[in-house]
Amino acid sequence: CEVRPGPEFVTRSYRFYPDHTFRALQFYYEDRHCSEPSYSLLIEGSVRPLQASWLVRGGTVCEHRLSRVRLLCHGPAAAALVRPLLRTGCDPRRPLRPGLTYELWDERWAAAGRDCTRGLDFGMQELRLMRLERRRRHDDPGGRAEELFLGDVHTERAQRRLHQPAGYQTPL
Repeated sequence: CEVRPGPEFVTRSYRFYPDHTFRALQFYYEDRHCSEPSYSLLIEGSVRPLQASWLVRGGTVCEHRLSRVRLLCHGPAAAALVRPLLRTGCDPRRPLRPGLTYELWDERWAAAGRDCTRGLDFGMQELRLMRLERRRRHDDPGGRAEELFLGDVHTERAQRRLHQPAGYQTPL
């Protein structure tokens, strides 16, 4: 369970594929123990490494592109919390209901300027800086462990979409 400024309580799960696409799940909670789920974001896109970072030792600067972001509310309280955050032009066609997914962003919408993630201060700038560490596991001499470090997230929610990471979050 990660605590971000706001406060915001998050758990993250990312899966990267050989064709440079990824799927991410970000779970948002109401409490600091991450025991009361509020809502989840299901994110799909692609990420491409560009070059070694000049600012952050061991890091790789990456370019990312989102293809889809979906919202899933886990209860009526979460739906009531999220509803006012969505801009007027982003109201879902049906009321927010727990257990149903709603499109917040689709790459086809980009040309039209429609972005329903703004009210949530959502951004994936963390994918702009990455580092993968491989090391041997102490409990298994033949085994290896991998840790993925993604770029840090700005402490001010409103600045997250513009932030250029200069450090790392807790590794995955």
